[in-house]
Amino acid sequence: MSLRSFDPWDLQQEAVALDNPTSGKRLEFIDPTLTCLGCELSFPYREYLFYHLAKNPNHYRDLMPGEHPINEDLSEPFELKAFYGRQQERFKRSCMFCDDDFDSRDALFEHLEEYGHAMDRETRRRAPGYKRPEICKKRDRSEHPHRKAKKTIAKLEKEREEYRLVLQEQRRQRLATELRRKKEEEEEEEEQLQKLKREEELRREQEKIMKHQEQQKRQRELDNAEMEAKQRQEAQQRQANKRIKTNASGFVCRVCAGSFETRNQLFSHIKRAKHWVPMG
Repeated sequence: MSLRSFDPWDLQQEAVALDNPTSGKRLEFIDPTLTCLGCELSFPYREYLFYHLAKNPNHYRDLMPGEHPINEDLSEPFELKAFYGRQQERFKRSCMFCDDDFDSRDALFEHLEEYGHAMDRETRRRAPGYKRPEICKKRDRSEHPHRKAKKTIAKLEKEREEYRLVLQEQRRQRLATELRRKKEEEEEEEEQLQKLKREEELRREQEKIMKHQEQQKRQRELDNAEMEAKQRQEAQQRQANKRIKTNASGFVCRVCAGSFETRNQLFSHIKRAKHWVPMG
């Protein structure tokens, strides 16, 4: 894939899947040169790394001696092609066919002559009599990084689904425990309420019984007092009637009911016995 045919927006979904911070794990690929030194995320193709750096300019690090960070002020976002152009000197030490980097241009030229990687992929594919050259033995191509990335993503998706199921089960258990605890609290509260209600009814019943007993006692006292007064009145009436009968023609002492024939005898008795009766 050359820069001319590369559109970062065509690879947006794939790049987002590969550079997914929510996966919880960083993808590790064979080629360490395709790793962002700012966040340590790896990518299967160099264009993915360029796209990532273009979107995150603060992840750029000065890798080569004498180079300066591009867009030093970082005041404006830069385009992918401009970034590619600023790194042109670095790319002169990279093979555009197999994406291998070399310490010097001499080592790169030896590699190009040995494996026939002098042209980039787009140019070689359009050339007449194209035949795929031998893959550089420097890199192990037994498993393509892109395929490995897909397997890793599938594994992460499986782990994420398992984790989601575990969280769902924990949430279900937590809700069941919460509902059970709430039900127990409601039952305990209802039982306490019934207990208080029974105690209140018993207290009211006892108060009613005590009030009734008090009323009966007071009524009995009133009846007894009334009966005693009535009996006393009847006794006095009988005594008075008796005195009237026995002393109808004489003088009677009102204290001891003694009968005398004359008034002087009555006065002498009252003075001697001190049977004075107060007036009124």
